[in-house]
Amino acid sequence: MEATIYQVLIFSTVGGVFSLIGGMLLLRFGSDAEKISQYAAPFAAGSLLAAAFLDLLKESAEGGHYNQGLAGALAGILLFFYSRKILQLVPPSSPTW
Repeated sequence: MEATIYQVLIFSTVGGVFSLIGGMLLLRFGSDAEKISQYAAPFAAGSLLAAAFLDLLKESAEGGHYNQGLAGALAGILLFFYSRKILQLVPPSSPTW
């Protein structure tokens, strides 16, 4: 299915309205937003990574390069794993603002 300019405009507008409503709710309920953000931000990051890896694997399988797709996914997972381990070694600093 080919996306037309009207579909792009409609979905962009819907996304903008939901973002505006979400921002207004966060401003209204600030203390609850901090509790929710402890879980929502990692969930969003994980969802984005999962979508990227699944798309990478799907495209590589369709192109006949399944081994290269798996190697790329494994390299990405290892990169994130070891970069987190390295960053955990650095002691947290106090905010400068």
